[in-house]
Amino acid sequence: MRGSVLLWYTSTYDRIGEEVTPRPLTAEIIRLLKQKGYRLVVATNPFFPEEAQRRRLRWAGLEPTDFEWITHFDNSHYCKPNPAYYTEILEICRLQPSDCVMVGNDVEEDMEAAKAAGIEGWLLTDHLLNRQERSLDDYVHGDLSALYAWASALPAAE
Repeated sequence: MRGSVLLWYTSTYDRIGEEVTPRPLTAEIIRLLKQKGYRLVVATNPFFPEEAQRRRLRWAGLEPTDFEWITHFDNSHYCKPNPAYYTEILEICRLQPSDCVMVGNDVEEDMEAAKAAGIEGWLLTDHLLNRQERSLDDYVHGDLSALYAWASALPAAE
């Protein structure tokens, strides 16, 4: 069964990616943060196997090798919005919550759950998910251009 699932993700699944339009500014932000020495993790809900997550990154114009850790269903024990999802990433990557920022577009699953784990959030308003219609005032937020400006202003990582 597992082999047939992987086969599907390495063939048929790619048709979905044909409908994805990469946003070059996203790759530029990743390049900039890496150049400054920041450690990068893909903290997307681990609903898919590793191969699918890697393909999704490529559809977005990103390289999986740019990231230290990519969550997937074989390496994660929790899902968003459980704060334990973030705590597990912190433990695996040996990071302190105060040294991290969760960038995401979902108020509940990204911002509130990360905050519960002690991680600061940066809310991306492009394709915003805010099912409870909560105030955005508690979070640094903006569109992809604002995120690029924020990343540009960051000092080099220590």
